[in-house]
Amino acid sequence: MPIPALVGRAVADLWVLFRAEAREAERELKAYMRLKAAGLGTLLVAAALAFIAVVFACLAAGAALTLVVPAWAAALIVAGALLIIGSIAGLVGVRILRTPLTLPADVRRRLQEDVDWLRTNVWS
Repeated sequence: MPIPALVGRAVADLWVLFRAEAREAERELKAYMRLKAAGLGTLLVAAALAFIAVVFACLAAGAALTLVVPAWAAALIVAGALLIIGSIAGLVGVRILRTPLTLPADVRRRLQEDVDWLRTNVWS
């Protein structure tokens, strides 16, 4: 087989390889995102129930504080505590959201194997 035909076939095979890797990476990322979406849905249910529980706990704390201080002071104490806790939770959430998306390790490994193969078999 002539060299130009071999080079053309190698380029075509590389294109097929990269397309297959891209499809596989897309499939894995979709499965990863479905799993994360299910986890997020579960967390939303937990958060809604926890919110209701926190409301009742705050009402109980406010009622208990009215035994010691006037009702307006009890309300301010509970509100201040909630603001502090909410601020901390907000800062943690912002920090989590700022983390970059990274490819799953097996996708990165396979892409690196392909690049290494190209370096040793085609570009050398």
